[in-house]
Amino acid sequence: MTNKTSHPATLSESLLVLRGWGDNKARLRVAVQSPEMWFASFCTVKSVEVDRVEFWLQPDTDAVGFLLADCRFEFGDVPPTDADSFLPVGGQVESGIVGRRPDFTITILLLKG
Repeated sequence: MTNKTSHPATLSESLLVLRGWGDNKARLRVAVQSPEMWFASFCTVKSVEVDRVEFWLQPDTDAVGFLLADCRFEFGDVPPTDADSFLPVGGQVESGIVGRRPDFTITILLLKG
Protein backbone atom coordinates (compact mmCIF):
# COMPACT_ATOMS: atom_id res chain seq x y z
CA MET A 1 0.00 0.00 0.00
CA THR A 2 2.07 2.88 -1.27
CA ASN A 3 -0.11 5.44 -2.98
CA LYS A 4 -1.38 8.98 -2.38
CA THR A 5 -4.38 7.82 -0.37
CA SER A 6 -2.40 6.10 2.37
CA HIS A 7 -0.45 7.70 5.17
CA PRO A 8 1.86 6.63 8.00
CA ALA A 9 0.14 5.65 11.24
CA THR A 10 1.42 4.97 14.74
CA LEU A 11 0.90 1.72 16.61
CA SER A 12 -1.72 3.37 18.85
CA GLU A 13 -3.61 4.80 15.84
CA SER A 14 -3.58 1.41 14.13
CA LEU A 15 -4.82 -0.36 17.26
CA LEU A 16 -7.60 2.22 17.62
CA VAL A 17 -8.78 1.49 14.07
CA LEU A 18 -8.62 -2.26 14.75
CA ARG A 19 -10.68 -1.82 17.94
CA GLY A 20 -13.33 0.01 15.90
CA TRP A 21 -13.38 -2.75 13.31
CA GLY A 22 -13.71 -5.25 16.18
CA ASP A 23 -16.57 -3.33 17.80
CA ASN A 24 -18.36 -3.34 14.43
CA LYS A 25 -17.60 -7.04 13.88
CA ALA A 26 -16.22 -6.05 10.48
CA ARG A 27 -15.22 -8.79 8.05
CA LEU A 28 -11.50 -8.66 7.36
CA ARG A 29 -8.88 -10.38 5.25
CA VAL A 30 -5.54 -10.74 7.00
CA ALA A 31 -2.31 -11.80 5.30
CA VAL A 32 0.96 -12.26 7.17
CA GLN A 33 4.38 -12.92 5.69
CA SER A 34 7.71 -13.68 7.32
CA PRO A 35 10.74 -15.63 6.14
CA GLU A 36 9.37 -18.71 7.91
CA MET A 37 5.71 -18.64 6.91
CA TRP A 38 2.85 -17.15 4.92
CA PHE A 39 -0.71 -17.01 6.23
CA ALA A 40 -3.96 -15.52 4.90
CA SER A 41 -7.53 -15.84 6.14
CA PHE A 42 -10.91 -14.17 6.37
CA CYS A 43 -11.56 -13.24 9.99
CA THR A 44 -12.86 -10.73 12.53
CA VAL A 45 -11.06 -9.00 15.39
CA LYS A 46 -11.16 -11.02 18.63
CA SER A 47 -9.19 -8.61 20.83
CA VAL A 48 -6.75 -5.72 20.70
CA GLU A 49 -4.16 -5.35 23.45
CA VAL A 50 -1.28 -2.96 24.17
CA ASP A 51 0.90 -4.18 21.29
CA ARG A 52 -0.93 -7.12 19.74
CA VAL A 53 -4.10 -8.12 17.91
CA GLU A 54 -5.98 -11.42 17.86
CA PHE A 55 -8.35 -12.52 15.12
CA TRP A 56 -11.20 -15.03 15.08
CA LEU A 57 -10.74 -17.39 12.13
CA GLN A 58 -13.91 -19.28 13.06
CA PRO A 59 -16.14 -17.53 15.62
CA ASP A 60 -15.55 -18.76 19.17
CA THR A 61 -13.37 -21.69 18.09
CA ASP A 62 -10.18 -20.83 16.17
CA ALA A 63 -8.09 -17.72 16.77
CA VAL A 64 -4.62 -16.43 15.91
CA GLY A 65 -2.69 -13.46 17.33
CA PHE A 66 0.18 -11.28 16.21
CA LEU A 67 2.60 -9.03 18.06
CA LEU A 68 2.64 -5.62 16.32
CA ALA A 69 5.37 -3.91 18.39
CA ASP A 70 8.09 -2.23 16.30
CA CYS A 71 6.00 -2.30 13.10
CA ARG A 72 5.84 0.76 10.86
CA PHE A 73 2.25 1.25 9.74
CA GLU A 74 0.39 2.70 6.79
CA PHE A 75 -3.36 3.20 6.73
CA GLY A 76 -5.65 4.11 3.85
CA ASP A 77 -7.11 2.96 0.57
CA VAL A 78 -5.67 -0.19 -0.93
CA PRO A 79 -4.91 -0.15 -4.66
CA PRO A 80 -6.66 -3.02 -6.46
CA THR A 81 -3.31 -4.50 -7.50
CA ASP A 82 -2.26 -4.79 -3.83
CA ALA A 83 -5.53 -6.41 -2.76
CA ASP A 84 -5.65 -8.87 -5.67
CA SER A 85 -3.00 -11.13 -4.17
CA PHE A 86 -4.97 -11.49 -0.92
CA LEU A 87 -8.59 -11.76 -2.15
CA PRO A 88 -10.51 -14.24 -4.24
CA VAL A 89 -11.90 -12.97 -7.53
CA GLY A 90 -14.64 -10.41 -6.98
CA GLY A 91 -13.60 -9.44 -3.43
CA GLN A 92 -13.71 -5.71 -2.67
CA VAL A 93 -11.67 -3.79 -0.11
CA GLU A 94 -12.77 -0.63 1.67
CA SER A 95 -9.44 0.27 3.34
CA GLY A 96 -6.47 -1.36 4.98
CA ILE A 97 -3.62 -1.26 7.45
CA VAL A 98 -0.17 -2.57 6.61
CA GLY A 99 2.40 -3.12 9.34
CA ARG A 100 6.03 -3.84 8.49
CA ARG A 101 9.24 -4.65 10.28
CA PRO A 102 12.33 -6.25 8.73
CA ASP A 103 11.20 -9.84 9.33
CA PHE A 104 7.41 -9.49 9.19
CA THR A 105 4.58 -7.91 7.20
CA ILE A 106 0.89 -7.94 8.16
CA THR A 107 -1.82 -6.68 5.80
CA ILE A 108 -5.27 -6.19 7.34
CA LEU A 109 -7.97 -5.41 4.79
CA LEU A 110 -11.45 -4.13 5.70
CA LEU A 111 -13.83 -5.78 3.25
CA LYS A 112 -16.84 -4.06 1.72
CA GLY A 113 -20.30 -5.32 2.44
